[in-house]
Amino acid sequence: MRRFLFIAMAVVLLAGVTVWYVHYYLGGLDGDQPRSPWEILQPRAEKGDIRAQYELGLLYLTSEKRRKPDYGEAYRWLKKAADTGHVPSRYALAGMIERGKGVKQDYRKAAEFYRQAASLGNYADAQFALGQLYFDGRGVAHDYSAAFDWYTRAANQNHAAAQYLIGSMYAQGWGIKRDPIEAYK
Repeated sequence: MRRFLFIAMAVVLLAGVTVWYVHYYLGGLDGDQPRSPWEILQPRAEKGDIRAQYELGLLYLTSEKRRKPDYGEAYRWLKKAADTGHVPSRYALAGMIERGKGVKQDYRKAAEFYRQAASLGNYADAQFALGQLYFDGRGVAHDYSAAFDWYTRAANQNHAAAQYLIGSMYAQGWGIKRDPIEAYK
């Protein structure tokens, strides 16, 4: 009897989770349910859902078999989310600006967006990207010391590429005293 009750409760619980999933993510069970991520996220983004704005921006930024990237729409939705202080959106915008995707390429402006994301959210990817700009002297003054500082912040959050570049900087003596032992660490 206990086994039967356990199985019955599990079925009821799983059915409830499935109904919630279909309702929340797919917009219900009716025949005109949304079929694409754009149709699911667009209404939420228009209502001001910051996460939906961010995810919609990323969808427009990437390509799919049926759809090419729409950089204008990507920028518009990411900017809306970034204007609220959403850190990943600021990072994504910085990447678009750095690469000139849908906007004029501007390393200085990209550095500003990376700095905001790196400082506001302690965002390791933005810290690493800002370190790259300092290392290469794009949009900011060429400064190994500043690059090392930003790489260190990212590395302290287990950013593997930043950790590798810190080791390279120690090995080569770029902006810091050459130290093979630290490079090895």
